[in-house]
Amino acid sequence: MSRVEIENIINKLSEMLQSKDMDAEDYIASVNLDTAELNIAGEWDQLKKQINNLDFKSAAESLNEIAASLNITVSGE
Repeated sequence: MSRVEIENIINKLSEMLQSKDMDAEDYIASVNLDTAELNIAGEWDQLKKQINNLDFKSAAESLNEIAASLNITVSGE
């Protein structure tokens, strides 16, 4: 997966979380991201749990931390 694809996933998720979009749960489940290769497996699992619990505020914070660890700037920040 290219860096641009990863950036697009993170930015789409960020927009969904900011708007408290209930489809974020389905979207993150459908994303096929090699989190082990990116060294974000634990963080990604935590993000999924937060989204599943509809904790959009914490999920947005976790997503920002993931983006920062990948040196990705989240749009709208």
